[in-house]
Amino acid sequence: MADTFTAYLRDVTVAPNKSLLTLFNGAGSGRALKIARIQCLNSSPTARAGVITNFDIRLVSASAGGTAVVPTAHLPTQTALPAEVLLATGATDTVTDLLRRFMWSTDEPAASSLTIDEIQTIPAFCTVWDLGYQDLTVPKLILREGQGVALRQSGSGTVGLVDVRFEFLNVAA
Repeated sequence: MADTFTAYLRDVTVAPNKSLLTLFNGAGSGRALKIARIQCLNSSPTARAGVITNFDIRLVSASAGGTAVVPTAHLPTQTALPAEVLLATGATDTVTDLLRRFMWSTDEPAASSLTIDEIQTIPAFCTVWDLGYQDLTVPKLILREGQGVALRQSGSGTVGLVDVRFEFLNVAA
C-alpha cells in the first residue's frame, strides 16, 4: 500500500495570480507522487462583497519560496516524504500546462440560502480533482521528479478565504 498524505490549509486569502497551494516533487526525491484529490472550500465566515473569480489547476516545472506546508501522514507508520518534496502556499511557480479552470465565488456563505457560496462549503461538491473515477483508460496524474501541480487563482478577486486540501500518494518512481 502506498503512503498517503493530506496537506490541508485553512483560511487562505485569495489574491490575483496567487499559488494557493503547490506540491512539487524536486529532483533527487527518488519517488513519484500520485494526486488523489484536490479540494477547495469556501471558508469566508464574515460578510464580504465577494465576486466570481477563476482558479486553475496547473502543472509546475519549478517552485520556490512561499510558506512551507507540512502534510499529515494517514498512518503513523508511513515513511516520511523526502526533503525534495515541497509543499507551499504563496510559492513562486513556473507554471506550464493548464489541467482545469473553474469559477469560484469569493462571497461568504449564508445559512439561509443555497447558492454557489453555500455549495462551496460541502466537500463532496468542492472536489476539483479526483482520482476516484473508474475510467481505467484515463491515465492518472503522477508527478515525477522535477514536476509539480498548483492550485492558483487566475482571476482578479481580492477578497475571500478558502480551505485547500491536497491528498496524494508517495509511490515508487
